[in-house]
Formats: sequence, C-alpha cells, structure tokens
Amino acid sequence: MSPLVVVVNATGAQSSSVVRAAAAAGFHVRAQVRSISKPEAQTLAALPNVTLAEGSVEDTSFVSTLFKDADYAWVNTTFFQQDETALGKSLALAAKEAGVKHYVYSSLPDHSKFTNGKWRSPVFAGKFAVEEYIRTLDNFPATFVIVGGYLENYNYNFWVKVERQEDGSIAMSGKVDPDAKLPSLEVERDLGPAVVNIFKQGTEKWNQKRVPLAFENLSITEIAKRFTEATGIKTTYQQTSKDLDPVNNIMDITYGISNNEVFFDWDCKVPDEARELNPNWHTVEDFAKNKWKKPELKQ
Repeated sequence: MSPLVVVVNATGAQSSSVVRAAAAAGFHVRAQVRSISKPEAQTLAALPNVTLAEGSVEDTSFVSTLFKDADYAWVNTTFFQQDETALGKSLALAAKEAGVKHYVYSSLPDHSKFTNGKWRSPVFAGKFAVEEYIRTLDNFPATFVIVGGYLENYNYNFWVKVERQEDGSIAMSGKVDPDAKLPSLEVERDLGPAVVNIFKQGTEKWNQKRVPLAFENLSITEIAKRFTEATGIKTTYQQTSKDLDPVNNIMDITYGISNNEVFFDWDCKVPDEARELNPNWHTVEDFAKNKWKKPELKQ
C-alpha cells in the first residue's frame, strides 16, 4: 500500500509543488484546502493519488482528524493566517498525536539571534518559534526545510520592480544589493521533488536536521545577466536606495538579511545539499525561458 502524506495549505506555492511531486512518485496525498470549489483545488483534485480534505487548519476539530493514518506530513503555514506560531504548534501536536512518522516543516531562521536584534522579522521569527517547539516534542521525527528566495518573485513587482522599457528591454530596480549573493530556487518545479526525497531517504538521515533548499547562489546582477542570455531581452538591475528601516518596514528587514548574505544562519552547503536532493533542478536560464512572466510595456 502506498504511503500517505498529508499536505497543509495545499494550494500554496510550496505545498502545491509537494502535492504534485508526491502524487507523481506514487504517494497517496491528502491535500488540505479551505475550499474544494476553487480552481486551484480542482487542479490538484484532478491529479492521480490525490484526495482533497476541505477545512480550515484553524478549526481544531478538523485538525484533530487531518493526520489520521498518515505516514508523512508537509506543513507550511503563512504569516497571513490568524496566529502563525500558535497554528504551527497545534498542527505539529496533532500530527504527533496521530502518529505521523516523519514531519517536514517549512521553517525560517530568526536572524535577530545573531544580529543583536537588528534584523528581527516577525515572519521569520514566528516560524522559527514553531521549529523550536517541534524540537521539544519527544519521539517526534521532524525535518526543517528552509526555502530560499523564489525565482517566481520576478514575475511580480514584489521583491523588486520589473518593468518593460520603451526600447523593449526590461529594467529591474529595488533595494537589493547588486552584488549580494541570493540563494534561490524555482519553487513550482523544484521544491516538491526535493521534499519527496527527504521522505524517501527517511528519518535516519534527516531527523532534526535543517535543510537549505536553494539551487543557485547568484547576485541579482548575475540573475539579470542570465535572464538576458536566456531570452535575448536585455535585462538590467539598478539599486534605488541603500537606506533600510528595519524598525518600521518588514520588507527592509528582508532586504537587510539578503544584502548581508545571512539568509541561511547556520553552516550549510548551498547549493550542494539541495542539488543532491533534486538532481533535476531547473536553472535560472530555464526559468527565464519557460516560467518568467515578462512584463508588457505600460500604455
């Protein structure tokens, strides 16, 4: 009988990648979604080996049965949920009580612990608090995946501004240091297969380990150059400001972490570990050719 993996927040970027990879690998997937009627949920439901579990992870009665009979679990919560830290703890406890054999949690470092509080992001710190809690649970095999910067962020004016110019070129701009190395990956196609291999390789190798998932470590200047080479469209990057306000601006905290090259806060092998987990990862050039939503010229 195929092993059962529960995936929380299954329509999200990280979790949907895990659903697709696990289903393709022959796992049975119980994919938690808030609403089965949404198009994203229906897309997952059409995959072989996938069963949707409709309900809110904030509903304790629903969570109490979510992990029933599961062998594995992938859990990624979001900052936009009611109380991400409390939610993360309740999900871990429910999985432990259900007897999940290997729990993989999408965590983040708390950079304030080694920067004298300067780069404390509530988004990062909340996830790290859940990781610390999970480590206190006796006889609960768990692994902590730290996901690098999404290449998909270049599809939106989120991480940096991406604009088409009159001459057809593409200009990126923002607060990112042009020379700082950014650990990154394409989440859609590359995260899921790595997580599936963590499950396959088992707790003997990965119990209580932190796994840095980033397949490239390039500056944004290098990324722009590779976009140019891959697409034939001249792409450049310009830093607009070096001034950061980590007290009042959450995004400035993230820029500070990236610009100081401390995203992964422990001694780890980037990108070697990720590439070993998913040898078929996709390059920046491949992303640029096949997944980059190049902006149109504003009228």
